[in-house]
Amino acid sequence: MIRALVLTAALSGLLSPALTGVTLSGKAGFEPNRGQFRPDVLYGFRPSVWLGADRFGLGTGGISVVLDGANRSPRVVPSDTLPGVANVYQGSDSRRWITNIPRYGPVTYRSVFPGIDLVFGSTAIELSRSFRFTFRFVVNPGADISPIQLAVNGATGNASGQLLILRTGSGILLRMETLSVTAYQEATGSNVPAQRVPGTSRPGHR
Repeated sequence: MIRALVLTAALSGLLSPALTGVTLSGKAGFEPNRGQFRPDVLYGFRPSVWLGADRFGLGTGGISVVLDGANRSPRVVPSDTLPGVANVYQGSDSRRWITNIPRYGPVTYRSVFPGIDLVFGSTAIELSRSFRFTFRFVVNPGADISPIQLAVNGATGNASGQLLILRTGSGILLRMETLSVTAYQEATGSNVPAQRVPGTSRPGHR
């Protein structure tokens, strides 16, 4: 029995300039917005990735990806609380400092489209100043994937097969790629991959 169909894609590129006025301890992760990001951001992954209600984007080059027609009030569920915290010290007034901000691993948007969840993950590679930002649409049985439409703002792109090369006005280069479509099935109480079909999709599944 097919439990879910998972469509995985990724954005990768260089990190934005080094942070100022911010201290991090432990492993990097998604931070809930407690005033350290602009108001429309729900979670941020320093220094480049931000998540909004119906869009996500990169501080690098000002790129945003809009989920056309998506639920604008999804239930947002962070998972895997990470060790360490973030502290934001901006200005000399300690009353405006934001401290002890928790950090999480993947962040899930429930029912971003009918029957479809969206899971965000990100990895920073400090030595090369690069990052890899993945997003996975988890399609539950009976759901239709045709409503999934992504609109990229702030960049021009050239498509080649499963790869989309994005270039911003300032010349920053990013890669958006379709990694795989994987069906998971129930087996002896656990989930096992049923099939892995790179670069393909279908209108729904049962």
